[in-house]
Amino acid sequence: MNYFTPNSVFNDRNTRHRNDLHLPQETLAMYQKGVYYLGIKIFNGLPRALKDISSKPGKFKIALRKCLETQSFYSLDEFSDKH
Repeated sequence: MNYFTPNSVFNDRNTRHRNDLHLPQETLAMYQKGVYYLGIKIFNGLPRALKDISSKPGKFKIALRKCLETQSFYSLDEFSDKH
């Protein structure tokens, strides 16, 4: 987590995205397809309950695995349209 900056550093207001990670405003497609940028986008898309326990790596890993096993992020129709 030392590599990432939370939104709370840039904004003192108590907003709903305060605990999300700050997404750099880069416009290069190569940068946006990189691991760092996509990792932030994926983390920010997680449910709030998972983000709240992200400071505890062991619990976070277990909860993330359970979430990924039980929830689908797209329907079968969307999957078949992409492939």
